[in-house]
Amino acid sequence: MSTVGSFIKVSTLTVAVCMALLALWLGYELRDPLHAVPPSYLVHSCSSNPLPKAQQELAHPDIPYRCGVTELFSSPNVTVEAFVQPDGGPSWSNAGRIKADGHVYQVDALVDQNLAGAMDEASELGAADTFILTHPHGDHIGGISAFQNITRGVMQETMLPVVEGILKSSRGQAKKQAMAYYLYEWVGQYLQGYLNLLPASLQHFVTKVERGHYAAKFDPAKPETLPFAVEAFNGDNLKVGEHIEIKCFGPTHSAYDCMVIVPEAKVVFTGDLLFVGVAPIMTTGSAQHWLNALIWLERSIDSSWKLVPGHGPVTTFEGLEAVKHYLRDLQTSVRQEGCSCLESGGFCGTDFYKELPEEFSDWAEPQRSVMDAHIECEWTKGRRPDQSNLADLFVDSELLKLKSSN
Repeated sequence: MSTVGSFIKVSTLTVAVCMALLALWLGYELRDPLHAVPPSYLVHSCSSNPLPKAQQELAHPDIPYRCGVTELFSSPNVTVEAFVQPDGGPSWSNAGRIKADGHVYQVDALVDQNLAGAMDEASELGAADTFILTHPHGDHIGGISAFQNITRGVMQETMLPVVEGILKSSRGQAKKQAMAYYLYEWVGQYLQGYLNLLPASLQHFVTKVERGHYAAKFDPAKPETLPFAVEAFNGDNLKVGEHIEIKCFGPTHSAYDCMVIVPEAKVVFTGDLLFVGVAPIMTTGSAQHWLNALIWLERSIDSSWKLVPGHGPVTTFEGLEAVKHYLRDLQTSVRQEGCSCLESGGFCGTDFYKELPEEFSDWAEPQRSVMDAHIECEWTKGRRPDQSNLADLFVDSELLKLKSSN
């Protein structure tokens, strides 16, 4: 055998042995996926997160845009707090707390128990005993175990099986995120620098492990089931006590989306029907259905109200109008660009993404516009978006973001 042949054989064998050892080590690390990621990597606060200028400009002038709890209203009957987490990007969601009718209501639960615990400690309203959910996504339910005094939940009946599915799959998700953390540390971060030179399959691999690495910073520990009884209501309207109203709009951003309204306080917790200074992400409903929800809200309140979005700063009508403009511009772009992307397998809405109107150019997560365009194209063609494709659509949009940063 030639020297070159021997070298190749030995090198191949060495690489194979190293990969086998790494696989064994990874398997050992993942035996307890809830604690596989180094504790030092986990986040416990949003205090060091940036405060983007575009979000500051849309923030309510009377509500400082900062990480943490802010009192929005107080009277003998009702007190309302918002817990806001800049910069409103993936998993940095908002939540709220309402004291009324002898109860303390927790509106949404953030993404993990560390951040939810930080909110619980910062609140001046006492421990929450009732949970209200705006929509069934993991970044609004994941921290539920931090609120140990909650004895009942209130949510629209469509949400309950979705929430149960999220919690039951959380251990499996934790394992995937931990694996992605190590793969990115070992390989992904080095390949990312050469992303544009890699074949498509490797580009998607790098994107997946980069996103998993990001998600791994949030504590994956969640209960397998909700630790309290749930009052699941039918329909789209519910009054909770004397001071809280829930208005739902069906599948919009998620499987089912609701707003929590406190009329005396002139406060609305919009859930993810409002993203302020952050590109909205469409997964289920059409742009028009989303617009209809925002138009309903606009007609139901006046300019003195405070709007707490699912992501981004507490805002005014200005923040609501900005999201309406985004959705309408998306509709126009899809009509002009067409939806051949559905047949070709390419990106939808590339023109909209490349030439975002100035109003949206500084928003966080602009790459979401291609996913939004894909969902809108599905509706334009008279098809209900296939929920099994969402993960791939998300990776495709995130790949654009990584490529643009290279």
